[in-house]
Amino acid sequence: MICVWRARSSVFMAPPYAQDTPAMDLSDFQFLRAIDFIEDNLTRDIPLAEMARAVDVPPQRLADGFAAETGCSIDSFRAERRVGIVQQLLRSAGRDMTTGQIAPKVGFADTAALDAVFRAHLGVSVNNYRAGRLG
Repeated sequence: MICVWRARSSVFMAPPYAQDTPAMDLSDFQFLRAIDFIEDNLTRDIPLAEMARAVDVPPQRLADGFAAETGCSIDSFRAERRVGIVQQLLRSAGRDMTTGQIAPKVGFADTAALDAVFRAHLGVSVNNYRAGRLG
């Protein structure tokens, strides 16, 4: 699954209190705060309630608004970002880093968790991806 958020022409143009948003939508400010919070805490599995407090919206509104904006859940977005970082590490480190070293660096409990998410997003295991990339 690829999470994509639509560009909004009002980003950075109006303060969040000035936005006329439906009940489940997030303002641009709230959405960008959520993205920043996820990025800043990518290696942690953050409970929805903690993220909602940081963004200053009710948890269900955050979950629904985020899904409406990106087309995926917060967990899927976080997993997709982690997989992207794993891909970068595999390209830059080559064979110098093992999956056992990469997994905790990117927020996975172990190599099995890393491989399961990687395979779910890219359709190939980490080792097969590495072999295909590095030959």
